[in-house]
Amino acid sequence: MRASRAATLLALGALSLAAFAACGQILGIEDVVFGDGGVDGGGDVARSGDATAGGDAAPDRQADAVPDAALDGGNGGDAPAVPDAAVDSGCDAAACGYLVFVTSGSYIPGSGFIGLQSAHDLCNALASSATTDAHGRTFVAWLSTSTSEARYHISGTGSFRDIANHTIASSRSALLSGPLLGGIYLDENGKTVLAGTVTYSWTGTHSDGTPYVGGTCADWTNGGIGISGNVGVNSATDSSWTDGMLQVCSGKLHIMCFEKP
Repeated sequence: MRASRAATLLALGALSLAAFAACGQILGIEDVVFGDGGVDGGGDVARSGDATAGGDAAPDRQADAVPDAALDGGNGGDAPAVPDAAVDSGCDAAACGYLVFVTSGSYIPGSGFIGLQSAHDLCNALASSATTDAHGRTFVAWLSTSTSEARYHISGTGSFRDIANHTIASSRSALLSGPLLGGIYLDENGKTVLAGTVTYSWTGTHSDGTPYVGGTCADWTNGGIGISGNVGVNSATDSSWTDGMLQVCSGKLHIMCFEKP
């Protein structure tokens, strides 16, 4: 009798479970989770994603959710692009000052460049191929000759800045009177020409922008050993930035280029 009653109870329990599951499907409950005790009156019934009796959401197959911030860089939008330092900033001379750079290459007068106009052309050729603010602008070489003074190559009322937007001089008069606010050692691509050693540029020019008589390598047409040219120290901010020392003209040195208004 007892065995028969137990069998009946088990059958009824099975039917109840089947009926409960069927109801869950009808109501759209996908996962039915029973407590540790099964159906014994002590277990809690919870649907995946719903709050349990304790107020906490039931876990969904232990899957770790990936927060939105991990997908978009943490700012709720697209991950910020890394700027390219060589891209033109769009800053014009009126707003930021005139650009100054030193040539990435070094040259012997009379062969690497021949005369003042050749030096101007060299500055502009380098600027036209640059991917910095120098691109698309007109430059003149900071060189004097026996008939042309470097101070008259530059004009305008703005300041002078290097490719990294560091101010070199606050004005033309400040450039010619000194000292500079920074050395001229960044090339047309924004790279330093200082390779752990002192570097020089041909100038043929005193600190006030006037020619160094006898120090222009025959007006930049002769790279012979027997003649000299005045040079500037690229890292200097005192008068030696343009009036540093005499060097034999057979050497390969840089040229400083100033933006022309």
